[in-house]
Amino acid sequence: MQMNSIQVLVFAQSLVLKIRMPDMELSRNASSFRSAYKKARGLRRSENALSVLRDLRSVCEENNLMETFNKATERYPEIVAQL
Repeated sequence: MQMNSIQVLVFAQSLVLKIRMPDMELSRNASSFRSAYKKARGLRRSENALSVLRDLRSVCEENNLMETFNKATERYPEIVAQL
């Protein structure tokens, strides 16, 4: 799955918000994008946001987007510690 830095930034922030406040979504399209990401990456539909964030981190490592990933998660060290 190819993602640009803006998509990574928004998606990572969306996942962090979902982890911190499970009843909140960053946008109306967040859940459908999360589902599409899981399907494209071959993840189970039941994967939680933390598992998806872990997978996103590995995608960022593979595609040299770690700077963007770190920028999106830098304000949430408690979540980064769980990865």
